[in-house]
Amino acid sequence: MTGLFITLQLLVRDLYGRVDDARSSARDERGSVTLEQVLITVGLFIVAGVVIAAITAAVRSRVGQIK
Repeated sequence: MTGLFITLQLLVRDLYGRVDDARSSARDERGSVTLEQVLITVGLFIVAGVVIAAITAAVRSRVGQIK
């Protein structure tokens, strides 16, 4: 009977370890997706700023030619 109890205890500990490892790895993946999205968003803001600056410079040079 003691052997069965010890076997069940070891199986439960192994199961808890596997579940904890799965939860930890799932948590790690969530952060990386968020970081990826932040970097892409920052890159798009920079590109938009450059485009707006170029359009503004072009419009101001045309307005300067009209006067």
